[in-house]
Amino acid sequence: IGEKIHEANNVWETNRLNGSDISEADRIADSIAEVDGIELIRSGEYGADYDNRCMNFAFGEINKEPWAEPHKQMPKEFNADTIAFLKQHSYQFVQLPAEGDVILYTYAGQKQMDDPNYRIGFTHYGIVDKDNKVISKFGQGPVVKHPAGLVPTNYGKYAYFMRKQIPNTQNNIEPK
Repeated sequence: IGEKIHEANNVWETNRLNGSDISEADRIADSIAEVDGIELIRSGEYGADYDNRCMNFAFGEINKEPWAEPHKQMPKEFNADTIAFLKQHSYQFVQLPAEGDVILYTYAGQKQMDDPNYRIGFTHYGIVDKDNKVISKFGQGPVVKHPAGLVPTNYGKYAYFMRKQIPNTQNNIEPK
């Protein structure tokens, strides 16, 4: 998978710089659907999606977060400390994923995750669907449905899940 995405990125860069047709990059990226377990949901659009990546897809397009609109830069705070930023926006880590949860990929193991001084860098984001598979956007490439562990190796060795907590609006109601 990673090789196909890497090849698509190289074709896009080369063709974009020399004024050639960039649709070949989309075709190459979409060919990841040939991998067992990968289902193509939406074709890649390398020319149109340079600034619309997995985080914009998961948080903006799917979860409708105003701070993650497609084709907009993510807030600096998101990139500086993703976990703190997401917690400020009511996301909490969960052990067992459910439909709608965000999956975050990283190289950081649990020891680093538990260390408050360790800056965690996340490499990919997706959304868990009703079949407990992940729907994610591979860079500028396609939106695909895949098992959680079937991602390019450069996305990291570990995955964590976060769920948006809905505030209890009934705090002031006394039980009868």
